[in-house]
Amino acid sequence: MAQTVDHETSNSLNIEAASPKVIKIIVGERTVLEGVLNTGSVLRVQTKEGAEPQSIELVIEDLAR
Repeated sequence: MAQTVDHETSNSLNIEAASPKVIKIIVGERTVLEGVLNTGSVLRVQTKEGAEPQSIELVIEDLAR
């Protein structure tokens, strides 16, 4: 089952995989990143300095689904 992570206001987010995960980052209706996060790997999502605030959707699923 997919897990949607919802954070109010943040300029960065770190995710560490305890087991392999499929990740997808969606901005608006466009998928900007899709891939596998291996066990022990860390994904860091951070906004650029001076960037306009926008909503992103981060979907994380277990690889063995």
